[in-house]
Amino acid sequence: MWVAAGLSTGDWWPLNGVKGPGVEWGEVAKIAIPGAALVAAVLAAVLAGYGHQARLEELTLSRDADVTDRYTKAVTQLADPNPAISLGGLFALERIHGDSERDRATIERLLEAYIVEATAAEAGAVRYTRASPTVVGAVQVYGRLQGDRQPLSITEVNLKAANLRGVGLTSANLDNAYLESVDLSSANLTGANLTGANLTDANLFGANLTDANLFGANLTDANLTDANLTTANLFDANLTTAKLFGARLDGAILAGAILSRADLFGADLTGAILSRAILDRANLTTANLTRARLNGARLDGARLTGADLFGADLTGANFTEAALTGANLSEADLAEHQGLDKAIGLGEAIGLDTAMGLPLTFQPATVLPRTATRN
Repeated sequence: MWVAAGLSTGDWWPLNGVKGPGVEWGEVAKIAIPGAALVAAVLAAVLAGYGHQARLEELTLSRDADVTDRYTKAVTQLADPNPAISLGGLFALERIHGDSERDRATIERLLEAYIVEATAAEAGAVRYTRASPTVVGAVQVYGRLQGDRQPLSITEVNLKAANLRGVGLTSANLDNAYLESVDLSSANLTGANLTGANLTDANLFGANLTDANLFGANLTDANLTDANLTTANLFDANLTTAKLFGARLDGAILAGAILSRADLFGADLTGAILSRAILDRANLTTANLTRARLNGARLDGARLTGADLFGADLTGANFTEAALTGANLSEADLAEHQGLDKAIGLGEAIGLDTAMGLPLTFQPATVLPRTATRN
């Protein structure tokens, strides 16, 4: 505007410092043309921005429609009675979960509801038959879901003989679940709730059960070799003839637990609570029971050869026919013990001279001194 005004009035205008009447059009062109080009470029950029935004919105709508279509088809497949088709629906939902973050919670709850409903339908006449392939597949898929997810909650579910090897079920709620003969080897069950669960003959080899709640669970004949049960709650659990070879049970609660004939060879029970636990004929050879609480425990016929019982609370424990050859009893509390005089190899135990609670008249044939003092 000011260029046009300058030309019409002859007033001074900023073109190389000359007045209007003496200006050559070539000078005008030097500024006007680049200015026009700049304006055009700005307008083009603005229009391009609007076009790009519109394209993004179009792509988003198209993507949402695609996800919705995929989800609908997957749910339809999941409801199909043919396991081959329903499993395909599960895998489709797993892919959607990875592709669409905003649909993850919906898919997680759908899988959970499917497992619960499917097993409830089986519960009548076929309660304890082998779990269906689709239900097992749903648990497997849930365990593989990526990103943050809600803990799975499937109480009283039937997963008998299911192959759940290596599945991730951190903090899962499996209260009173039927898990007989299930394969959970190398599974991650950290913080899981397995209260009252039936894990008879289950394979938990190398499983991570840190902080898990197994209150009153049935683990008869279960394989827990090399399993991590650190600070787990096994209060009143049944571990009759269970295999706990090399298992980590440090800080675990096993008060009132039944461990008759269980194999705890080399297990770590440091600081574990085994008050009133039944360990008759259990194998605790070379087990670490340092400062463990075994007050009132039944250890009759148990093998404690080479076990470390340094500073353990053994008040009122029953040692009738227990094998104590090479066991470390340094600073252990043996007050009110039962059957210690009938233990096998007590004279070859270590550190009995520093044990507490023994009457002055009590003296086995041979007393081996402690080898070291601990803090």
